[in-house]
Formats: sequence, structure tokens, C-alpha cells
Amino acid sequence: MTIGRTKKPKSGYVYFGKSVRKNGKAMEYVGSTTRTVKVREAEHKREVKKKNSKTWVGKGKSFKVTGKFWSKNPRKAERTIKQKRRSAYKAGKYRSKYSGKKTRTSPSKRRSSRRTYRSKSRSRRSYRSRRR
Repeated sequence: MTIGRTKKPKSGYVYFGKSVRKNGKAMEYVGSTTRTVKVREAEHKREVKKKNSKTWVGKGKSFKVTGKFWSKNPRKAERTIKQKRRSAYKAGKYRSKYSGKKTRTSPSKRRSSRRTYRSKSRSRRSYRSRRR
């Protein structure tokens, strides 16, 4: 290596995951990898299966990758995301994707008691704005 040159960062993925804890609470996870996200997800799932895991993900009862994006510098991108979330959280502006939600154990879908029907004369846009 020559003097005065910095090493170019290795490109890879920044990925997001959903970790369901033992009490049923769902939490967000942000990670980065220079390998494929599937390989990293498999490692996380292996960690969840361990009885005495010390890792953040391993302390949950399940883990699933929910999204990913390619980055030329994934370590920096992950750090930036975490810093922005931390500052937003301190300012009281950040709400997790899974805030206040506990995961359901039964796979059946819940049906709403009130059904809404749309007349043919109304547009889809006005229907959507009324529902919000």
C-alpha cells in the first residue's frame, strides 16, 4: 500500500429487519453486509435458534428481513440511518414501523365489523381521502 492513499470502502447492502421479541413486541433492526442479504439473514435466524444467544437479534424469537438497498459504503449508510433515527427519537418525532404493535399469534385475518361500499359515481381519490 502506498503512503497517502485511503482504502476504498467495499460496497454492499444495508438491510432492515423485523425482530419479534419473546414478549410479542416487534422491533426494527438495521444492519449492513458486503455479502448477500440472504446469507446474513440465515446467520440471524441461526442465532435466534440458540438458547443462550447474546446478540440483539438472537434475544428475539423470530427474525425476518423486511427491506434492503445497495450502497457504495454500507457501513457509513447504516451509521447515518441509526444517527438520524436516534436524533429524531430524542426530539420525539420518530415512530417505529412497529410502534405499539404486538404481533398476533393466530394467522387468521381480522375482519372489520363496519364495511364500506363505494358508489360508482364517486371517484377512487375522494373515497381514499374520506377514509383517512
